[in-house]
Order: sequence, then C-alpha cells, then structure tokens
Amino acid sequence: MRRKQPTQLTVITDEEVELIHRTSLRILWEIGVRFPNEEMLHRFAAAGANVDFDRQVVRIPEDLVEAAIQALPKNFRSAPADGGPPITLGDGDLKLSMDTSSHLVIYSCHCHSLDLARMNTQYGAPEQALLAVGGTQLAKRYGLAISGNVMLTDSNTLDYMAGFQQAATATYALAAGWDRIDRRARRRRGRTQPGNRHRGG
Repeated sequence: MRRKQPTQLTVITDEEVELIHRTSLRILWEIGVRFPNEEMLHRFAAAGANVDFDRQVVRIPEDLVEAAIQALPKNFRSAPADGGPPITLGDGDLKLSMDTSSHLVIYSCHCHSLDLARMNTQYGAPEQALLAVGGTQLAKRYGLAISGNVMLTDSNTLDYMAGFQQAATATYALAAGWDRIDRRARRRRGRTQPGNRHRGG
C-alpha cells in the first residue's frame, strides 16, 4: 500500500533537528563508540577514524560521517520471498511492508521511554509516538527511509487498550512519513499474544 503525504507531522523544529545532528557529530568524535569487533575496528581505521584498539573505541571525525551520509543510497528495491513484485522504499513515499527477504539499510528508530517508578519500558505510551515522529524528522534530514518500533502496546491481553495503543503509535508514525511498517512477526503468530507486548513494527 502506498500513498503520498501532502503534509507530514512534526514535533521538533528544523533548528532542533540540526542541533541533534551537530551534537551527534560531537559525541562520535569527542567520546566515540565502542566496537568490540576486530574486523570493524580495522575497517574504521582504514577509513580514517581514530581507533583505540585496546579499548575498542572508535572516534569518528565529522568529515568522515558527513561523507558516509552523502554516499548512502536513498532508496531500495526489495523482492518478496514469494516471488511477488519488488517493493521500493524511500523517496518520501509511504508504504506498508510485505514479506521481504532482503536486508535493507534504513534509519532505525528503536527509542523507548522508561517508567522510572516501576522501571518498565513503556511501549504504548504517548512518548513512543512522539519519538517515532522525531526519529522520522531525523531520517528525512539524512534522506533515508525509516523503520522502527510502532504498533506497540503495554497491555498483556487482547483488549481495547492493546488496540488503541497499537493504532495510535502506528498512526503517528504514518502521519510523520514512515517508509516501512513491518508486520512479518504478527503474521507468523497470527495475532498479538498476551505477554508479547514488545512486538511491533
């Protein structure tokens, strides 16, 4: 299913999107990221990153990150496992994912809020929908397709709460311009099962 979004939902300004981007660049260079993988450490070093092999920490300079962003493909074609027609992701179109067998490189939004009183991850909270929208804005800033965790619920049974929360988080993501909603796990199980509230798109 595909449709064009004439106006997309946003929750942060363009200036705030750029602030997040610039802060991310600072973290990647000033603090770095730990990669406990010898092959990846050597690949980063060969590409020009600052690699501490003893601590397995990679510090990535801004120009290297920006060059990688520019080199990323902006859309993908994926052929379903049943031999059906390919599905295109990207270029601002909104599509519902069918069963696909290929591996896609997309902007992955798997953020969650935390209930500090109960120390539980909140899967169906309003913040989940807002995180999906904000993540979409960042993905669009990089010109990438986006996918992640929506259609989620905190309910442990098939009730009104489960339906409402799943519909709400998915609706916000779609309104923001998500490119892919993955329903493969749900179709394999047939329906949402009590106790599996973490399963989503």
